[in-house]
Amino acid sequence: MIIERGVLWLVLMLVALTDCQIDDVAPDVTVVLRPLRPKGLQALIKGVGIVAEFVFFDGKTYLIRNSTQISMSSMLGVAVRQYKGGDNRWLFENYDVELEVGMVIKYRVFVPNVVHDLNVENEQGTLTFDGVIPDYKDFIVKKLFDRIPFPSPGRKCKNTVTKVLGRRVCAGDVIFEDNFDTFQTDVWQIEQYIPTDHPEHPFVSYQNLTADPNVFVRNGSLHIVPKLLEDFLEINQSIETGSLDLGDRCTRRQCSKTAFGPDILPPIVSGQVTSLPFAFTYGIVTIRAKSPRGDWLYPDFLVEPFLKKYDGIKELAAVMKVSLITEFISNIYNLESNKSCYDVRPELIRRIMRDEHWKEDFHEYVLKWTPDEVELSVDSHVYIRSNMTTISQCIRDELSGSIPNFNDYRQLSLSVAAGGTHVFIDFAISDSGYFKPYLNGDAKASLKFWQSKYQWLPTWTAPSLEIDYVKVVAL
Repeated sequence: MIIERGVLWLVLMLVALTDCQIDDVAPDVTVVLRPLRPKGLQALIKGVGIVAEFVFFDGKTYLIRNSTQISMSSMLGVAVRQYKGGDNRWLFENYDVELEVGMVIKYRVFVPNVVHDLNVENEQGTLTFDGVIPDYKDFIVKKLFDRIPFPSPGRKCKNTVTKVLGRRVCAGDVIFEDNFDTFQTDVWQIEQYIPTDHPEHPFVSYQNLTADPNVFVRNGSLHIVPKLLEDFLEINQSIETGSLDLGDRCTRRQCSKTAFGPDILPPIVSGQVTSLPFAFTYGIVTIRAKSPRGDWLYPDFLVEPFLKKYDGIKELAAVMKVSLITEFISNIYNLESNKSCYDVRPELIRRIMRDEHWKEDFHEYVLKWTPDEVELSVDSHVYIRSNMTTISQCIRDELSGSIPNFNDYRQLSLSVAAGGTHVFIDFAISDSGYFKPYLNGDAKASLKFWQSKYQWLPTWTAPSLEIDYVKVVAL
């Protein structure tokens, strides 16, 4: 395979691939194809244990007419690495190919595992790659998807402080949108991990259940449903004495846990989805959703660091715990919560508290994130606002001088959590009229929550979080 001074010889690539004879085991690679309208194709390539900074995508399109296979076009190019770490992802994009329903895409991915030294001859630089050449696979186009619009050449592009990973955007552009007509596996990753270092310490594990799905799309809405872990444990396992190991399914670093004394297994299995491969800095995030109904349940809408996640610090406990909604829920139970860090409107919170039908309806949550401040509104009413200077001081006080970087790229994260040691203040009274059964600083908090199941489980009459749409607009 040959690269000449940064220009890929696409025409010669197939010949180079054919000439390679490598006796090796093909790497573990999966490909998610997204056919676009009016034309174009995106391929999200995922690999395990691969260190390559780039991979190559090779595709051909065919149309079957009158039992005859008609060759239409070819696609060949570099897929750019989107993430770091052991679970790598690369994105291939071609916006010139025209696709239609019923068309067949034959594709394969070449992963270089040996990069030879650069050779220079007659002022022409070449690189040679070795690797496994896989067989073609077939993909039948059953649906075409809309592509998030890019700035068109003829349109005047107004400057914006918003940045999107991998592309240029203009002020007012819709840079991300999903109406959840289907669940798009190339847009969202269903997380699987145990959030032991989550700043709110929820009493949950995030998993992708298949026998009894807890993350799915139905009637145009994304549903995330919390369930009891004990219903999915083996017969000889229990919340208080068993073990939980997510194994190869795990998407982050907290993958297993063994109950020990009061430190029980997370009693709730819930779901969390993270935007892939979309990441941005500054913008207006809008989510229309219906909250779950049940004591000590809350939706968790985060704008979390793209690469760094939590890493044991409470970076999200301030600016991005203004996570669209958890700070809102926290203020419902404590009108004085974070008063020094945020400008809160308690009259709005009180009005919502008096509305017994609040959780029965959809509401629109909007986060406006600028270089200077964070503003959160619900149904067009601003209820919390804070500037970055104030937030930085609050975090400096809490983390003994450590100040997070607020202008890093961030992803959207949508989930349902239960309990935890941050959102609900001690001695809070539930919607059903009883005191919270644990203290936030108690080592037995999760155990006491679980032991009070007889109180809160009957209130989980509609525990599903329903999300109608998500949209992000550049400033």
